[in-house]
Amino acid sequence: MFRKVLYLAVIVAVLGLWGQVRGDVVDVLEDFEGYINDTDLNARWPYSPWPSGVVTITLLTDAGDAHGGSQAMRWAYDTAYHEWVDNVYIFDSPVDLSLYSEVRLWVKVGVGSELVQSLYVRFFNGPYTLPPDPAHEPAARTSYERGEGPYVNPGQWFEWVIDLDNISYNPGVTHDDLTDVRALLFGEWGGNYAAQGIIDIDDILLVRGVTASGPSPVDAAENVEPDAVLEWKAGYGAVSHDVYFGTSESDVTNADNTWPVGTSVYKGNQSVDANSYDPVGGLASEQDYYWRIDEVDASATHTGDVWSFTVKQYVAGDFGGDYSVDINDVNLMASQWLMSGEGLEADGNFDGKVDFGDHAVLAGNWLYEVEPAEDECENWEILHPEWIFCDDFEVDSAFVREGRYFEYNNNGGDFVPLEGIGVDGSKGMRVIFQEGEVSAGGFKLSFGRNPNSYMDKGIRNTEDFREIYYRMYLKMQDGWVGWTSSSGYPGKLSRATCFSSASDWSQAMIAHLWSGGYALRVDPVRCVDLATSLVKCVGYNDFAHMDWIGAVNGITQIFDSVHDGIWYCVEAHVKLNDPGTSNGVQEFWIDGQLEAVSNYLNFVVSYTDYAINAILFENYWNNGSPQLQERYFDNIVVSTQPIGPYQ
Repeated sequence: MFRKVLYLAVIVAVLGLWGQVRGDVVDVLEDFEGYINDTDLNARWPYSPWPSGVVTITLLTDAGDAHGGSQAMRWAYDTAYHEWVDNVYIFDSPVDLSLYSEVRLWVKVGVGSELVQSLYVRFFNGPYTLPPDPAHEPAARTSYERGEGPYVNPGQWFEWVIDLDNISYNPGVTHDDLTDVRALLFGEWGGNYAAQGIIDIDDILLVRGVTASGPSPVDAAENVEPDAVLEWKAGYGAVSHDVYFGTSESDVTNADNTWPVGTSVYKGNQSVDANSYDPVGGLASEQDYYWRIDEVDASATHTGDVWSFTVKQYVAGDFGGDYSVDINDVNLMASQWLMSGEGLEADGNFDGKVDFGDHAVLAGNWLYEVEPAEDECENWEILHPEWIFCDDFEVDSAFVREGRYFEYNNNGGDFVPLEGIGVDGSKGMRVIFQEGEVSAGGFKLSFGRNPNSYMDKGIRNTEDFREIYYRMYLKMQDGWVGWTSSSGYPGKLSRATCFSSASDWSQAMIAHLWSGGYALRVDPVRCVDLATSLVKCVGYNDFAHMDWIGAVNGITQIFDSVHDGIWYCVEAHVKLNDPGTSNGVQEFWIDGQLEAVSNYLNFVVSYTDYAINAILFENYWNNGSPQLQERYFDNIVVSTQPIGPYQ
């Protein structure tokens, strides 16, 4: 069913069609070349039965309108507020997407077409019949969000690259399960817009990457266990892997397979079936490690990316995790003596059994103690004058008071500070979502000038902050479930806002950071009239008067089950536009890696009465949590400059 293309530089240069993809092999899923007329096209791309808007598709037969070849599809949409439209493409025969690393499609938004909130693609495993059944859940989904700026330049073709290792999968489904894909769905959601326009689509491509992908631990992971085993997904056509691993980023980057095996960062060549590497023995506490996998095929060696991770803080022989080696560890070792298998706390040398080797580890560090990391917020005003606020929850004092939050809802004990559940075993905030529960408590923090005296807790309350950074640590419990068909996704996490009234909670702008599927999403909102620069939103969350100005999804599927049990450093940046200029920004990072940017934003037009003066930290699941489960917060910082991870 495919037309196969090899992405070699010479072919790209001749055809002038696609960007170079390091020699990757590409199958053409759909290029629109075989259709005769509109009727023929509509038979293969039928309108799905559940959308609320209107869409019309036509066949473009002028080669000047196509991206590659001589034909393309034009997709004319008409959606009102919160409406969406989509079409289903039924494949000739099943496709095993587990063999591919990417899906790429070329899209062109027509000049003059009105802004849409997002384009989306969904993939369906298993038999697919016409008419489409609304109950047939997609196995995987992803979206492309548009801001006000040039994420998509009208009238120009852009390549939408879908990384199949970084999209949302239904619970229990992974990339490896996409072995029987029979259809995809392409759609547009207007969001809080009424949108009409045209979108041209051409050249839907399936890419088999020749380099290794899907690293585990994920790139730049923190707090990795000391017995971690490195795993990856093999590149297409690989017959073996060259493995590089060590503590020197420079060595791992520059090494090749002529370096000494074992004694250098080069760890040797492995068979294609061995997609893992065990460093053997415990990795060093708080050490940064770097690794690279080069894929060797019949004709070439394909150099892989350099990945990294950081091992969590621990003490060898501290089987109980209390940062000391003492009689408690002896007792734990005695209780597991001569046991074998995974998950044994007293397996100090990580060889899968508890024996005299582990006794030696314990004896070597007998009575050794290490202090957990110091409290981040101790003397922060002196150490970090650029910070506006810091809370690591180590201080036992009222949450609602001068210098702290203006509201705190513990939800009957579901959102409370507890010892031992924070970063590095410190005190942190535990959230319990009861099964079916929507709201599980939260904080409301005010800083800077705020006209509402109820909110003002004296935090730098004579200043205007038109640009802020804020950071939190977030972890979902082991066994976390982030989506079911009835619960949806987790919903609210945080929002930075500008409160503008002394008498109510009217807002001039909002920068939401909340779930967009399993990933986090920036979702900026303007509440100021474009013509008058007056605040038009009346009271809190006045949806009817909000302008949604450019949601963008992140990459890391932080709310899926693969990412549970791990602390993530989430840092956001919000910058208001200068008066009369669309240069506002909302963006965020996870563990130092940029996830999403929405820029060229006109947050507040020419409004200058107040600036960003509050952040709300929320635990709100719109449709209710699918089960009884917990998540955790720690180390909240608000700053005028980038913050970075907790040191």
